[in-house]
Amino acid sequence: MTKKKWSDSDLLALGKEVHDLFPEDSRRTCSRYGVGYDNGEVTDLNYTACHMALMKKYDVGSNDRVLANSLVISNQVQTKYHYLEDGFDQENMEKYYNFLFHESVFKDCYVTKDPTRCVRDGIVVRTDKPANLVVAACIATRQAWEYDHISKSINRMIGFGIEPRKAHLAGHIIEVGSDGCYEHRNEGGHYAVYTRDIAPKNFLKGVLDPDLGFNIMSYREARNYWGIPYMWGNGGGLEIPLDNKQKENTSDPFGYIKSLGRLGGKTLDVVKAVNRAFERIGL
Repeated sequence: MTKKKWSDSDLLALGKEVHDLFPEDSRRTCSRYGVGYDNGEVTDLNYTACHMALMKKYDVGSNDRVLANSLVISNQVQTKYHYLEDGFDQENMEKYYNFLFHESVFKDCYVTKDPTRCVRDGIVVRTDKPANLVVAACIATRQAWEYDHISKSINRMIGFGIEPRKAHLAGHIIEVGSDGCYEHRNEGGHYAVYTRDIAPKNFLKGVLDPDLGFNIMSYREARNYWGIPYMWGNGGGLEIPLDNKQKENTSDPFGYIKSLGRLGGKTLDVVKAVNRAFERIGL
């Protein structure tokens, strides 16, 4: 009998059943995920390159049937991803996921809220939220391994005192070192957040562009997605200049740098640069 009401605990249990389908040696791939249905059945979608198998037209429409009546998408954490040069950073992952699950624009999509359980149980995403938001939430989990410089940069900026959602956006433009120095990173694909034409105000508030159909339909209804780079509307994007090489007044009269561990003014540079970038566009 189909269950009429699923609690978050039920959804987590269903997601764990999906996760138990995945082979352990798949943790070296870019992705591994599957879906759980409203009749309690589970399926491994067997696609390891990205999250494209969540698009029903991926295989000439055959996934439309496979994805119908899905309640959750369960994602495996790729702790052995083969492009990780320095190995998987558990502490970085847990800090980043704590932000994703509780403060990010994607937070309402995650049934999973405990970062310490992700490696064992996977990351469960609900399907009753807007389609683009749901799939972007799945993609965002990959920044803990596929592009781990993004999650590390976000964590560092939050630690330096930058507002978390501003750090999230900035982390897709610059790579920030532990000493606060930063450099630009070219924007590519496989991201959950694109900065070139984004409307930063919409992003910070979590307001989706209502003119994009997959921003309105739930994933469960659409079983498809399109327009993730444009989901927050067109507002001119965000630019962070490379002005961290300029000399700043680092006398630190309020003890700000000292409170961050005396980083010689370098932290002050990235904090000022990011905040100024948002100030320039009126935020």
